[in-house]
Amino acid sequence: MIDLDLTPYNLIALSTSGGKDSEVTMIKVAEAARKQGVLQRVIAIHSATGAEWSCTEDIASKIAKLLNIPLYVVHPKWTIPDYIEHRLRFPDMRRRFCTSLKTSAIDKLLRGRRAVLIIVIDGVAAG
Repeated sequence: MIDLDLTPYNLIALSTSGGKDSEVTMIKVAEAARKQGVLQRVIAIHSATGAEWSCTEDIASKIAKLLNIPLYVVHPKWTIPDYIEHRLRFPDMRRRFCTSLKTSAIDKLLRGRRAVLIIVIDGVAAG
């Protein structure tokens, strides 16, 4: 269960990679939003970086459809493989450009919406 009051938010954006952590986050947030009467404010966003498995977008789409959440797929300016080739270096903990590529595309989508108060929720694996 998610112990978070979602009612103040005009838009509840779930960033999804299509992986198990994102899937659990989507399910838990959808359950909480449904109980709070704000499921219609929830959207899922998948950033297609070009480095995913070929089935990833389909998995994210199926999960969103099962939960009655619209899924938006955004495409960063560069795919990760192209950006690695351009920069001649691979991302690491100091150079996490893969994250900035994803978040900049998501940010562009969210700034185009007319919501006053937005919450973005990510599912992250516990380490």
